[in-house]
Amino acid sequence: MEYLGWGMVLLGCAFNILSAFGCIRMSDFYMKLHAAGVADSCGSPMALIGLIIINGFNLLSLKIFILIPLLLVLNPTATTVLINAAIKSNIIPTGLINVNLFKKKSSK
Repeated sequence: MEYLGWGMVLLGCAFNILSAFGCIRMSDFYMKLHAAGVADSCGSPMALIGLIIINGFNLLSLKIFILIPLLLVLNPTATTVLINAAIKSNIIPTGLINVNLFKKKSSK
């Protein structure tokens, strides 16, 4: 059972490290937020579940278990808020996307 826990911790850390490289490597703000969202949604909870398995079921595991739903709800919410703020600030994404969706519509 301990090997399963260590495997999940290592896999979660691998997700986080790859996400950090994605944040460095990606070209614009929206793609960097996507890379950070992968770490928030996959990497960190997986590592925390591995820590629960390694530690056994006690009070510390309960505290870690309480963090997992908070991560799964609050991190995507914060990412969405950042994306909406970027759209309202006219930060236009680069790449293959319809840029006209992000331009302000003029009222006549």
